[in-house]
Amino acid sequence: MPLSSYSAISLDSRSVPAYIVFGDVSLREMARDYPTTEREMETISGVGIKKLADFGAQFLDAIIKHLRENPRQAFLD
Repeated sequence: MPLSSYSAISLDSRSVPAYIVFGDVSLREMARDYPTTEREMETISGVGIKKLADFGAQFLDAIIKHLRENPRQAFLD
Protein backbone atom coordinates (compact mmCIF):
# COMPACT_ATOMS: atom_id res chain seq x y z
CA MET A 1 0.00 0.00 0.00
CA PRO A 2 1.54 3.34 -0.97
CA LEU A 3 2.14 5.85 1.80
CA SER A 4 -0.15 8.29 0.04
CA SER A 5 -3.07 5.96 0.78
CA TYR A 6 -2.87 6.90 4.45
CA SER A 7 -5.29 9.73 3.76
CA ALA A 8 -7.18 9.49 7.04
CA ILE A 9 -5.27 9.00 10.26
CA SER A 10 -7.11 8.74 13.54
CA LEU A 11 -6.00 11.84 15.39
CA ASP A 12 -6.87 11.95 19.09
CA SER A 13 -10.13 10.01 18.64
CA ARG A 14 -11.02 12.25 15.67
CA SER A 15 -10.97 10.88 12.19
CA VAL A 16 -9.35 13.73 10.30
CA PRO A 17 -8.00 13.54 6.75
CA ALA A 18 -4.23 13.99 6.71
CA TYR A 19 -4.53 16.88 4.25
CA ILE A 20 -6.49 18.87 6.86
CA VAL A 21 -3.57 18.69 9.29
CA PHE A 22 -0.71 19.11 6.81
CA GLY A 23 -0.75 20.65 3.34
CA ASP A 24 0.20 18.92 0.11
CA VAL A 25 3.82 20.08 0.26
CA SER A 26 4.28 18.63 3.76
CA LEU A 27 2.59 15.33 2.88
CA ARG A 28 4.69 14.98 -0.29
CA GLU A 29 7.87 15.58 1.69
CA MET A 30 6.83 12.96 4.25
CA ALA A 31 6.06 10.48 1.46
CA ARG A 32 9.42 11.20 -0.19
CA ASP A 33 11.67 11.46 2.88
CA TYR A 34 10.05 8.94 5.27
CA PRO A 35 10.81 10.72 8.55
CA THR A 36 10.83 8.22 11.45
CA THR A 37 11.89 10.45 14.34
CA GLU A 38 10.68 13.77 15.70
CA ARG A 39 13.99 15.34 14.70
CA GLU A 40 13.52 14.19 11.10
CA MET A 41 9.88 15.30 11.15
CA GLU A 42 10.96 18.81 12.21
CA THR A 43 12.79 19.17 8.87
CA ILE A 44 9.56 18.75 6.92
CA SER A 45 8.10 21.99 5.56
CA GLY A 46 4.96 23.00 7.48
CA VAL A 47 5.73 20.93 10.58
CA GLY A 48 6.06 23.29 13.50
CA ILE A 49 6.31 22.70 17.23
CA LYS A 50 2.53 22.69 17.75
CA LYS A 51 1.67 20.34 14.90
CA LEU A 52 4.54 18.06 15.84
CA ALA A 53 3.29 17.91 19.43
CA ASP A 54 -0.35 17.43 18.43
CA PHE A 55 -0.03 15.10 15.45
CA GLY A 56 3.60 14.00 15.03
CA ALA A 57 3.29 10.65 16.79
CA GLN A 58 0.34 9.54 14.67
CA PHE A 59 2.05 10.46 11.42
CA LEU A 60 5.35 8.92 12.49
CA ASP A 61 3.53 5.71 13.47
CA ALA A 62 1.86 5.57 10.04
CA ILE A 63 5.19 6.10 8.26
CA ILE A 64 6.97 3.48 10.37
CA LYS A 65 4.11 1.00 9.78
CA HIS A 66 4.30 1.70 6.05
CA LEU A 67 8.06 1.06 6.02
CA ARG A 68 7.60 -2.25 7.87
CA GLU A 69 5.17 -3.42 5.19
CA ASN A 70 6.73 -1.84 2.07
CA PRO A 71 10.20 -1.24 0.69
CA ARG A 72 11.56 2.30 0.89
CA GLN A 73 11.40 3.98 -2.51
CA ALA A 74 13.95 6.43 -3.82
CA PHE A 75 12.69 9.43 -5.76
CA LEU A 76 14.71 11.53 -8.16
CA ASP A 77 14.16 15.25 -7.83
